[in-house]
Amino acid sequence: MSDEIEPAGEEWLPGAKLLITLLGLAAGVAGGPDKLAAIAPALGVSAAMLDYIQDTPVRALRKVKVATDEAAQRYGDPDRLLARISEDERLLWQFDSTVGAASRAATDQKARALGRALANGALARDDAKIDEAAFVTRVLADLEPVDVRVLAVLVDLAHGRNVPPEAQPADERRPAHLYYQDLATITGVSRLILGGPLAALRRHGLVMDLIGGKGGWYATALGDHIIEYLREAPGD
Repeated sequence: MSDEIEPAGEEWLPGAKLLITLLGLAAGVAGGPDKLAAIAPALGVSAAMLDYIQDTPVRALRKVKVATDEAAQRYGDPDRLLARISEDERLLWQFDSTVGAASRAATDQKARALGRALANGALARDDAKIDEAAFVTRVLADLEPVDVRVLAVLVDLAHGRNVPPEAQPADERRPAHLYYQDLATITGVSRLILGGPLAALRRHGLVMDLIGGKGGWYATALGDHIIEYLREAPGD
């Protein structure tokens, strides 16, 4: 595998300037390719695995490019985007958070959503909207694919989409909801670990539980908003 990223014509340009500070980091990873290649045999690392390890920063940079391209496209001009970000410490924090989270993103969908949140923060002139975009970035950064899968089922239930027969209907006191065991079956998530995604979603206010989880789970308005962000970003 090559450790170089080849420009792809005009498609490469929108987010290129936003990546420039990261290129040196990739070049110096692990003391350099030569050093890593020299010690790998002694550690029992195969050539194929070594190639994959050396390609790690390249994969991370590609995800960052997805995010920054999305931000630049949504804002309209990469130079003006950078100028706007440099004017506000909150946007600088959001930019740093976007780069870090995108570099670790499991999917392009998440990277694009992070880029869109960055652009929305930069476009905002209202403090509340800037704070909202920063919060969305923080939430997106923490969500993994299994969390999103669980949240999507509960959001669809709230909107009456793809309602499973196991769903408990809404009444005057409670929204439509799903019991833990039914949610595990529908999402294909092991009952053993489902509590983890639910805890992460609840921590950010994306889902709520009835009677300590025994009464079922449902998505909040914020959870709906996060899924809307992700669904506006096509998957891989």
